[in-house]
Amino acid sequence: MFLIFAGDKCSLRQVTGGQETTRPVEFTIDPTRSPKWVDAEGPDKRTWSGIYELGGDTLTMVFQSRRDGKRPTEFKDGDGRIMNSYKRVKP
Repeated sequence: MFLIFAGDKCSLRQVTGGQETTRPVEFTIDPTRSPKWVDAEGPDKRTWSGIYELGGDTLTMVFQSRRDGKRPTEFKDGDGRIMNSYKRVKP
């Protein structure tokens, strides 16, 4: 899975079973919170509330996988949370 940032646009590229899909994603962040907040909206207009941290070339985000509207409060996978880390690929 890849996140591709270009200006103020973002897309999610995923390869599953040899099939590649790319979907636009809109992000809103609030870096003043602790932990920092991120909200992502996919093309289906569903919003996912999460948290993020950016350290060096690594972006880590945790989203609630259940639709209960609760934002995660810690960087931990499981118990209804999905955690992904992304490494910057330099050109």
